Amino acid sequence: MDEFKNLDSLKPFFDTAYGFVVFGSVAKAGVGVGGAAGSGTVYVNNKNGTETCVGISNLVQLSVGIQLGGQVFSEIIFFETEKDFQAFTAGNFELGADASVVVLTAHVNVDLHYSKGLATFVTIQGGLMYEVSISGQKFTYTPSVKG
Repeated sequence: MDEFKNLDSLKPFFDTAYGFVVFGSVAKAGVGVGGAAGSGTVYVNNKNGTETCVGISNLVQLSVGIQLGGQVFSEIIFFETEKDFQAFTAGNFELGADASVVVLTAHVNVDLHYSKGLATFVTIQGGLMYEVSISGQKFTYTPSVKG
């Protein structure tokens, strides 16, 4: 999560989002048809610079198109409101091909905002992927056991 918290462009999201999910390492590969998988941690934002872990999530991505290679990336999804967060944690959740995803670089300087209650950002950790494809992501959520 430090990788994302150190990006000034994401500070407004960490300040205002109801919650977020962080996937620290997602592996992706493709040759015509591709896929990706990873697991992440789900947080509720305490809005005081801290967050509370409330569960885990698994991500599966399928893609089809012109693609060749593999890469590893990190992803964070911010949920604007409690309602948006509850839609994610209610069970199986999907981001379709029309989802807005911003690939962050060291020099991102764009107007970042929520789209349909979500803001999704990716940083590339390594690998090489040539890709013109359509993809969708599916998520599962498992709450933390409190005891």
